[in-house]
Amino acid sequence: EKAGIIRAHAVTVLAPQPLPWRETVRQVVRPKCGRFLDAESLILCAPEPADTALFTCAGGSSLAAESRLAGELARGIRLVSVLAGAHQFGNLCTVLAALVGLEIASGGTLRVDSASIRAGVAATRWPGRFEIACREPLVIVDGAHCVLSAEALGDTFRALFGEREVVVVAGFM
Repeated sequence: EKAGIIRAHAVTVLAPQPLPWRETVRQVVRPKCGRFLDAESLILCAPEPADTALFTCAGGSSLAAESRLAGELARGIRLVSVLAGAHQFGNLCTVLAALVGLEIASGGTLRVDSASIRAGVAATRWPGRFEIACREPLVIVDGAHCVLSAEALGDTFRALFGEREVVVVAGFM
């Protein structure tokens, strides 16, 4: 349901995936790319209260020579997500892995520091992703585009509003 462009000699980042898919993608993609970064095993996330999580890089010390950000992540970066849903922490893991990949691919000429990441995450707005358009009556707009997105929408709704009855208006192509 999702795709990417894989190039030889390029850094490829894999977002967190359900286990059977992850293994298949690893087997197919790893031999075809220059460097493979699996966000789920590279970036560790420890959720904390108030939509906060501590992110660390599992291979940070070994990657520190290639990526200053990986070295910072080895010590940990605490981020506050302004986006609704626990799945957003997985998205942040992917973003951090991609930034480490960009630093590696640039040979260290592109540098990203934790202060810039904190500012970027705090300023993030994602219209159409669990966007509360109206509180009374409650109207939530979400462009869930696949089974995983629809599951994340349901999980987020239940986490915020419990088992409240809802009316869903959906469109499909």
